[in-house]
Amino acid sequence: MKHVKKLLRENAKRIEPLKSLLKILEEKKKIRVEEFTDVLSRFYYLHLEEAKNNVLQWGAFLGLFKMDAEDEYVVMLH
Repeated sequence: MKHVKKLLRENAKRIEPLKSLLKILEEKKKIRVEEFTDVLSRFYYLHLEEAKNNVLQWGAFLGLFKMDAEDEYVVMLH
């Protein structure tokens, strides 16, 4: 499972919107939820809330980023 996660994590850095989010997070280390939503809105016009939840789940699963405890920021994990 660790090997699969590592492969997925490496490939996620090339797939949008993860690529754009990771670029911003590498620079800033954390972003407000509104900025996270703005990035996603460039790729998902419909079903934005569903996309937001899915991207957050994938980010956490892959150990890339997560939402803070107050649901105000998305923070880089590495």
